[in-house]
Order: sequence, then C-alpha cells, then structure tokens
Amino acid sequence: MIQKTRTRTRTRMLGYIPLLGLSMVLMLARSLVQAQVLNVEEYASYNVSLLISSSFCVLGALGLQSISQRDLPLYLKQGKLTKSLKNIAQAIIVTLFLGVFFLLIWVFTYPSESTYSGKVVGAGLAHGALQQTFLLLTIFSRSNLMMVTFSMEYLSRSILVFFAGYLASICFETASTTILVEAIATLLVCSFIFIQTFVKNNISTLRFLYIAALGIRKVRWKEPLGLMMLMLVSFGAENIDRWLSVFFLDKPSQALYSFSMIIVLAAQSFQVVLNSSLYPILAQKPERMKENYILILKIAFTLIISGFLCYIPFSYFLEFYLPIYFADYVDILNFFPLVYTLAIIRVSDFWSSYLLICRRERILICIALIGIFNFIISLSFIKVFFENVGSINMIYYSILTSVIINYILLLFNSARVAYR
Repeated sequence: MIQKTRTRTRTRMLGYIPLLGLSMVLMLARSLVQAQVLNVEEYASYNVSLLISSSFCVLGALGLQSISQRDLPLYLKQGKLTKSLKNIAQAIIVTLFLGVFFLLIWVFTYPSESTYSGKVVGAGLAHGALQQTFLLLTIFSRSNLMMVTFSMEYLSRSILVFFAGYLASICFETASTTILVEAIATLLVCSFIFIQTFVKNNISTLRFLYIAALGIRKVRWKEPLGLMMLMLVSFGAENIDRWLSVFFLDKPSQALYSFSMIIVLAAQSFQVVLNSSLYPILAQKPERMKENYILILKIAFTLIISGFLCYIPFSYFLEFYLPIYFADYVDILNFFPLVYTLAIIRVSDFWSSYLLICRRERILICIALIGIFNFIISLSFIKVFFENVGSINMIYYSILTSVIINYILLLFNSARVAYR
C-alpha cells in the first residue's frame, strides 16, 4: 500500500513537468529572440534590467516568501487555508511596498551619467516587483500539490511574456520598453491568479488584505530576515560574476557574456522545474532526512552523468548554428567548455533546498560566504598570474572554481546531516 502511494506521488510529480518544461523553453527562446531582434547594446541593457529584476526578487518579501514556501505545505495539509492565504497576502503587501520604495530611491538618486540609462534600471525594478508577486501567488497551488494548476500558471505567464516582449522589441527596439511590456504581461497573469486563489475560496479580498496588512506588525521578523540574508548571500555567491560583468565589461562584452549565460540560466530553470515538484514533497516529511538525501543524490548524479554525455552533440550543434543565426555572439565557443561545466553543476544542485528543509540555514550562509570569498581569491589569482586570460574567461574560471568548491561543501554537509 505504501509502495503504491509513493508510486502515485512520483507519477503526479512527474506528470506536469512537460508543461513547466515548455515554460522553461519559452523563457530560453525569449532570450534568444531578443538577442536577434535587439542590437548588441540594447541586448546588454535588456539583460541588465533582468538582472536587476532577479536581484529584487531575492529579497523575497523580506524573507516571507521563504517562510511561506516552507510552511504552507504543512498548513494546507492541516486544513489551515486562511492562515496560508494570509501569509501570501502579507508577503505581496511587503513586496509592493519595497517596489515603491526602491522606485522612489531610483527617481531621486540615480545618476544621469551612468553606463546604463535610468529607464533600464526603473524598468528592471518594476519588472522585479511584479515577478516577485507572481512567484508569491504560485506558492499556493504548488504547496497544495495542485501541480497542473501550478504548471499552467507558469506556462500562461511564459506565453504572454514571450509574445508581448517580442512584439515590443520589434515595435520599439529598446530594452526598457520591452521589459516594461513584459512586466505588464506579468501583471495580467497575477490578476487572474489572484482572483482564482482568493475570490474562488470565498475570501472577502479588500477586508482580508486590510487584516493581513495590520498583521504584518505582529510578524516575528527574526526568522524571515535570517532567511532573507541567506537568500541574499546565496544569490551573491551565484551571481557575483554577472554583476561584475555589468561594472567591468563594456556593453558588447557584457552582451556576449549575457548571451553565454543563457546556457547556465537554462540549466538553472530546468533545476527549478524539478525542484518545484521535489521541494513541497520533501517539506511535508522533513523528518525523513536519510531517505530524502538518497533520493536527491540519485537525481543529482543522474543529471550530472546525462549532462556530460550530451556535451559533444551540443557543442557540434552550437558550432553549426551560431554562425548562421547569432553571428554577433559566435565568440562564446571560445569558452563553451567552462560555461557548460558550470551549467551541469547548477542543474544538479538540490542540496541547498535539502539543507533549508532540514533548517540548516547557518550552514548555507557560511557556504555561500565561502563561495564569494573563493570567487574573489580566484579572480585575483588569475589576474595576477595569468595576464593573457581574457576578461570573460577570467570571470568564468573564477566562478567555476567557486561553484565546484561550494558543491563539494554542500554535498558533504548534506551527508553529515542525513547520517548524523
């Protein structure tokens, strides 16, 4: 009986992955399409806006997103619907407040002589606030194991953002306008999900939001802010290279670096698709540390082996098609092995989620800080002793060294937690 239940759970977990996979493919195609439509400098600006957007999302409503992701599966399993929706509503209110706050700072303080225009930064902030709202709204369906609903929410947003952004880039040919149109598309999807989640559960929306806003004062902020710091440090460890490329590379080089990162981001998106199904199932049974560890170990090493087996055909594919369709970015072939190795490591990293479920936040913060330190040391070492290495290769060698060390530390500490 137990075996049949596990089989049904795994079937349900895998059944919706094609829909999320299609969503991921559309987001990957979106970056490729923008690389063709926009000129090199506008494409660099487009990616800077997206980096600002994703950086805003790391705040996670001051940690309330992480709390909701962790606690909602249990709340919904226990039938605590109102408490679950209250958590989501409070996180959305905090997110919108942060969005307005940062936009006001941008209006009054952004220097006019910067490399990237103020419109690029402002559009990125608006995009980030709405994307964060979307992520918060989808927590309900994901935590309730409504996997088809969850995947359709992602897919509908991907379709709308893809076509809206494509039309905007063709009509206006500017990065900031394209990002704003994508943000408006996200807002439309958010409105639909909000109605589906709150109104259809017979929640008096305005009154509920008012009560949720008042309840923010009673939130015990120590744990959410601690989780936010964890996310900030982890994001810094994973994306310090992208921010360095913004500040130290010119626009053509930054565009090339961003284009090469599509491979890594595609790997991370695929990892998110898998993790989105795995995380709530593991979170419902956090006490089964050893069994969860073994399951993650099998998935991780299957992905690593599969990734390396695909290296040769994928490299031949790029060598043939890049000069035809993306001639401006053909130089990424010079550092493709580094990019691909980084992608394989990122796609197989489920250990951060495992340690988070096991409430080992301090370990994650320490490892992330070690990652940032390793990156800085590696970058300094390469710059001093290997002067002939190009700027982009230098960044990639440094981030790859840091990521490999981090992966080993995460794997070791996860095993220690599982077999203590």
